[in-house]
Amino acid sequence: FDKFKLPDPVEVETPAAPTVENKANKEIEPKTEPAKVGDEAEKDGEQKISRKKLRKMNRLTVAELKQLVSRPELVEMYDVTARDPRILLHLKATRNTVAVPRHW
Repeated sequence: FDKFKLPDPVEVETPAAPTVENKANKEIEPKTEPAKVGDEAEKDGEQKISRKKLRKMNRLTVAELKQLVSRPELVEMYDVTARDPRILLHLKATRNTVAVPRHW
């Protein structure tokens, strides 16, 4: 059974600067700090932002979405408003499938 044991863990050095692959796999962070909504804003005395404006602030831009997908030529201006734009573009990029309607 000795040959089935895992060898001792080897220390792996982490790169100091992120590579192109790491940047592509990294999730895009929200552009701004999440604003306080509702009772939290009233307690702190800060400005209250509606949920609609908060969603619009956290939405990806068309350029950011084009950088994230494998086929950027399929990205259209209304794709950023989808509930999950990455899945939508994955479905659009799949070959031999029925086209995704705009209202989806």
